[in-house]
Amino acid sequence: MSSGVKMNFEKIAEEIGKEVEESVKSLINTEKGRKVIKIGADGTPTKYIDFVAEKSIIEYIDTNDLQCELISEEIGVYRRGREFKIIADPIDGTNNACYGIPFFSVSLAFYREKQEFAFVKNLANGDIFKADKHAYLNNKRIKPYNSEIISLYTFSDITPFLEVSRKIRNFGSQALELCFVACGKSKAFIDVRNRGRIIDIAAAKYIIEKAGGVLTDLEGRDISIEAKNFSFVASCSMEIQRKIINIIKSKKY
Repeated sequence: MSSGVKMNFEKIAEEIGKEVEESVKSLINTEKGRKVIKIGADGTPTKYIDFVAEKSIIEYIDTNDLQCELISEEIGVYRRGREFKIIADPIDGTNNACYGIPFFSVSLAFYREKQEFAFVKNLANGDIFKADKHAYLNNKRIKPYNSEIISLYTFSDITPFLEVSRKIRNFGSQALELCFVACGKSKAFIDVRNRGRIIDIAAAKYIIEKAGGVLTDLEGRDISIEAKNFSFVASCSMEIQRKIINIIKSKKY
């Protein structure tokens, strides 16, 4: 794919992905993995499987003396240096992992002055989505497609979204579902709950954009890495994006 620092980011991401995968495989669908052990930095319960996955990332950073800042779900911020930044969701789709549903991932976004690399690995089947100048699934270039399926997260009536598609899904790992938009498996991803977190979307957002799709807030604006508690939409094209945002606005979601 790329050379220089970007290739290093790719190597780091793949090695972290393997570390996380190895660290949690014995905890999937177990009482031990499901056990809540504390409240994380984001204010939500930390299950043991989350703790172990994040710990493996921190240990990798320490062992390899990476002079970086890690922003992650449970610890909040872990800093060894300022050469680059990693925004991580060690297990995206924790409940799926806890109950043996094969759809959960590790999500990593790499930044220097701006975002430079993104990596999402399905820990159940080994699929790897990544992006630098382009976006890939298992090292093959991907692009969005106006397919039939949409992912939808809402506390309200789903009826307005039937204008977009009658094939509505909710798989339980936002990073992977967003990557499905990037590779054409889904036409759109919609979350109107005002519960968006940058750790969930940072990597997948970059993958979508480098594939040729779009991800914005409900005003059509870009979402910064400082954003908190937001609703958002991702889609295969600007045309679909505008249609969804107009539906949301007309129904006052």
